[in-house]
Amino acid sequence: MKETVDLAALAESLCLEMARLDFGNCFARFGEGMKASMTQDALRDTWASVAGALGDFDRIYDSHVSSDERYVSVTVIMLYALRGLSVCFTFSDGGVIEGLYVNYYSLPPRPESTDKYAEKPVQLAFGGGMIDGMLTVPSDLSGDMIVMFQGSGQTDMNETVGSAGNAPFRDLAHLLAERGTASLRFNKRYYQYPSLASGGVTVQSEVLEDASSAIELAASVDGAQRIYILGHSLGGMLAPVIARQNPRAAGIISLAGSPRRLQDIIYSQYLAQMSASGYPEEMLAAAVEELDAAITMINGLGPRDSGTFLGTEASYWYSLNCLQPALTARELDIPMLFMQGSADFQIDPDADFGGWKRLLKGKENVSFREYEGLNHLFMPTNGYRDERDYAVRGSVAPVIADDISSWLAALRG
Repeated sequence: MKETVDLAALAESLCLEMARLDFGNCFARFGEGMKASMTQDALRDTWASVAGALGDFDRIYDSHVSSDERYVSVTVIMLYALRGLSVCFTFSDGGVIEGLYVNYYSLPPRPESTDKYAEKPVQLAFGGGMIDGMLTVPSDLSGDMIVMFQGSGQTDMNETVGSAGNAPFRDLAHLLAERGTASLRFNKRYYQYPSLASGGVTVQSEVLEDASSAIELAASVDGAQRIYILGHSLGGMLAPVIARQNPRAAGIISLAGSPRRLQDIIYSQYLAQMSASGYPEEMLAAAVEELDAAITMINGLGPRDSGTFLGTEASYWYSLNCLQPALTARELDIPMLFMQGSADFQIDPDADFGGWKRLLKGKENVSFREYEGLNHLFMPTNGYRDERDYAVRGSVAPVIADDISSWLAALRG
């Protein structure tokens, strides 16, 4: 489209205005659909909820443009004191804003090297380009290679979470390397290319397709004899499916995964949040009725259905409904390790971790580990039962890498 250069400059200008908490011009450019779904006050509140904890705005770091026959997408990366912010505009002709997505952004991590390990940036190929990743290889490689898969949402290769920038996958990669295990971690596709998530997103395009490329890359590393899948949260739920689709996998490690369906987990989380917030009984009853209706719609979705349910589009829900991770786990005969923090407020130690135990009872290829006082990130809890638990800088507890390493060593005999 002829307006690409102008729209890139416009996007940067709007970002600078919003950094000064001036949202008038941005809202004025909203298309009818955007204005119907978001007021200017809601735009301000959304911005404050994401950018408010990042400290002072520094500068615009980068911007890039993509386009198709109808739209131009401009992604602007803004640097703040603590983290970056990714702001993706979808423009139609005349600079009308048809979509606006705001998310945290982490600059590509620099490879680190010590006397125990070295890191190397790598890339995975997919149909739309290349995805950045990081290979961490110990100086004394045991032969074991772990490929890491993040939880839900669009996260970077370190699985960076919250305003404090906690990075559980970076921590875990370094801890494992110090114990002789190599690993590969990589950005989720729509984190690196948010403009591709404009419609028709599925769990296949978000996770499973790139999983196969990652496993092939990991298997090509010199000295990598056995490939293990490590999934966290949603990644832990999908780990059995990834293993079934990729016969190279020698085993799986599920950190805070669940045998339940994602919609049922979200349902439980919403109820817990509303109950903790002290909603009056009549408001809670109305909210439960709305949740029940949404779950019923999600469970009945077909391949041609559209719309958004619980903040996620129909195509994604349908693709998840077609998978059966719990049944798949029962059918797998490869070694499986399930790990859970007792202070996890997102994945329930009884309903989810206990669910795995009940589902897989009697299978000799399964091991379970639970950790007192560790939260969903496998870091010591700060005592909160909400997102504030991630707002303090923390690190993955070394015992997690100790137990994974011991489990792998036992498998090697």
